[in-house]
Amino acid sequence: MALSFRTNGVKVLKEDRLMKITAALLLSIAAGAAIAQRNIQPDVRFIANNNPGRWKATISYPVFKGDTNVVSFANAELYKTAEYLLEDFLKQARQTRLASGAELEALTTASISYIGTDLISGTMSSYTFTGGAHGMTYYLPYNFGAVGGVPKRLGYSDIFKPGTESVMSDRIMTKLQLVDRAAWVHSGEVKSINAKQLNRFVITPMGVKFLFDPYELGPYSEGRFVIMMEYSEIMDLIDQAGPLRAVLDGR
Repeated sequence: MALSFRTNGVKVLKEDRLMKITAALLLSIAAGAAIAQRNIQPDVRFIANNNPGRWKATISYPVFKGDTNVVSFANAELYKTAEYLLEDFLKQARQTRLASGAELEALTTASISYIGTDLISGTMSSYTFTGGAHGMTYYLPYNFGAVGGVPKRLGYSDIFKPGTESVMSDRIMTKLQLVDRAAWVHSGEVKSINAKQLNRFVITPMGVKFLFDPYELGPYSEGRFVIMMEYSEIMDLIDQAGPLRAVLDGR
């Protein structure tokens, strides 16, 4: 895969760090992504802003090749997301100076779970440290497809039938009951999956993965959670005429 990158700041990434991030993206593609069309494999690009002794920020994002409306829309949206993440971090960094002298940090990596000419899915994983006991890492999934011939970011209602939210929540909760570290599920504090969480997913060749950030299902020490709902488990909930039809037809 060709590699290209951009920098936005006072210090260019060192080559070893750049290659480590690139290798992680390549491994994620090889391990989980369905590459439906070879001509839309992504490049990896970066924007960065490093101020030694104050902060370091590196935001990576994929850029897909292809001439479909979905590919063009996805590329524009992913770049806007990268720009927003960098500017949001810098806004905080310029106003914060830690007594300990530690550097603030932002690091975003990208993974890809499905690539097609009219369906693209993956995750930007965003870590930030702006003070306190520890940094925070959040899932920022992206799903792009066409609805009514118009490219858009896909949400739950675009790929699943109306009125299925409660059923999906119950099925996810059943799986979470089997996860020991989902402490707040076992304690009864978390009783269902809310609309925001149902919209945090990625599409894969095997099913739909729902992603949960720290503090949603348990304390910070329990980390993040991923629940895979295989297509065989949710076929009755999927809109068969929606954007997932390309994935289902190819299985």
